Amino acid sequence: MGSILEELFLGDLVEVDRVPMFVTYKLLLDTKDRRLSIREVKARNGSIELMKDVFWDYDKMPNMLISGGIGGGKTYFIYTLIKVFMEIGTVKIADPKRSDLGVLAELPAFKGHVVMEKEEIFRLLEDSLEMMIKRYKYMREHENYIMGKNYAFYEMPPYVVIVDEWAAFFITLDYKETERVLKVLMPLILQGRQAGVYMIIALQRPDAQNLPNGLRDNLLAKASLGRLSELGYKMTYGDDDKNKSFVNKSSVGRGYLDIGKGIPQELYSPFVPEDFDFLTEFAKFDRMIELDFDAMRITKKDQELMDAMYNEENELQTRKLISEEYQKERQERLNQLENIMIE
Repeated sequence: MGSILEELFLGDLVEVDRVPMFVTYKLLLDTKDRRLSIREVKARNGSIELMKDVFWDYDKMPNMLISGGIGGGKTYFIYTLIKVFMEIGTVKIADPKRSDLGVLAELPAFKGHVVMEKEEIFRLLEDSLEMMIKRYKYMREHENYIMGKNYAFYEMPPYVVIVDEWAAFFITLDYKETERVLKVLMPLILQGRQAGVYMIIALQRPDAQNLPNGLRDNLLAKASLGRLSELGYKMTYGDDDKNKSFVNKSSVGRGYLDIGKGIPQELYSPFVPEDFDFLTEFAKFDRMIELDFDAMRITKKDQELMDAMYNEENELQTRKLISEEYQKERQERLNQLENIMIE
């Protein structure tokens, strides 16, 4: 019924409420008129308004998957998120293809925050996991500690890790390297929210050989920019949205967004006027906003406390992804593909 109503009213289904005897379908009309300018986009109270009255509450729906091909506006959308988060916290960037995000490496605020080599990406993820554990330790040992409060209560800045062109990195990993990455990435994605540590993973097509479903499903917010195939939408948003009417249009920066409710809606990413230059804006920052935890040491007890946060489902999910069976199956698929190198 939802897809029929979308076609009938030329709207976009954003929510379905079900109560006994009634089903309410909420549609968003005149989507393009809700587009914001890049200068209007800010992070406030754990939320970013990406279009008028369309918010990504990253504190409640953490982590984001971004998909899209060349020329669809994916890079500008990522730049927007970088700008928003570096105004309030720390941004770490991995660009294995040395392309659009790699150019930031020489800017003052990004020195030491942008990596491109494979081993550097390993270390970035491992250092981010260590940072997450230290942030939890800082909160537990804070004089005003209250169980259940998140990082914002302790006036900690968010810590955001962005990996662009994820497939170009992941597809080159062998058995041991894949296990090394997944052992770090799963805790980051599953446990980072309360400590204010977030993952944003971007790639052209999130198929299972590049982004296992166990990872994709825990990137709660999902965005696609540009024209995708039917299979591309399915890979991004999963099987639950098979009745969604995805429509491809030629507008740059246009796509779809699921803010964590499980219903993708039409997205027009923030408009970037001709007189706005991201590199000029980024150059205005002399450093990131970050906490200095260099003197803090992680003890065995700290690690045990982190391990205890894993519930049984999380543990089973992690074990499945790093299992020998999964690794062998993935390697067999990769052996059938052309070898893709990071240059």
